[in-house]
Amino acid sequence: MTTTNRIIAAAAAAPLLLAGAGQALADSRAVYDTPDGEFTVEYRDADNLRIGLPGPERQFLLIAGGEGHVLGRDDEGWYAISADQITELSGEASSQPDVRIEPLGEEEMIAGFVGELYRLEQGDDWAGDWEEIDRIVLSDDGRLRGIGQAFERMGEMFEVVEQDAEMVGVGQVDTSEYTLLRSRDMKLKEFSSDSLPDHSFTLPPDVRHRDLMAEAEQARERAADGEDSGSDEPGWLGRQIRGTGEDARDDAAGETRGEVRDSVRDGVRSLFD
Repeated sequence: MTTTNRIIAAAAAAPLLLAGAGQALADSRAVYDTPDGEFTVEYRDADNLRIGLPGPERQFLLIAGGEGHVLGRDDEGWYAISADQITELSGEASSQPDVRIEPLGEEEMIAGFVGELYRLEQGDDWAGDWEEIDRIVLSDDGRLRGIGQAFERMGEMFEVVEQDAEMVGVGQVDTSEYTLLRSRDMKLKEFSSDSLPDHSFTLPPDVRHRDLMAEAEQARERAADGEDSGSDEPGWLGRQIRGTGEDARDDAAGETRGEVRDSVRDGVRSLFD
């Protein structure tokens, strides 16, 4: 699992569940430090939020008007891949281990917010087998609630996390008022509740919408004709998509359309696995 994917999954699996329906929140913007650079979260409501992925490339996960997209940029400008296409090609999610969090009775101050330290574990609740995977700091400061909702909403949109967590000593609890301050891969650096510009929650001008299945099929046909279908797309997202195309080109002349679809599914799963 890549750093970016661990960030989204760990943040959502904390868990950070949606607060009650109809609750009004101000615009929120949080910046986290990660090993790969800054990770930004901008939230207006459940239908309008944006996560900026770490790294030198400008790449985003965006929900605009309730529609989810993965955004990237190449030599031709901005492109978008719909969340529906990502989840469709990802196929059914495999079963996930149980998750639980245990309060350790320690407080930390991070970016001006007081949080409590927890042990994050995964394993098999029935067998009683647990493994510590992280130590995280959560805060119940109401000013941060929109950020927690953003993580949860994005996890739902891309089907990253499906299970709730158990609080050790309490059982299944609604931790909707908690937001992640620190984990192994990220630490809150800045927070603002200033109003955000409306364009933060819209698709870029002249964005082109990509169809991964159609691109993989074209790669298969070019390979069958002996043509080169390489790509110079930059960045994390471009590398993942290029890998999908390369998988489709392998032994392309003998592949059926169903086999091409399977190879695209594998490539798309790599975006969030």
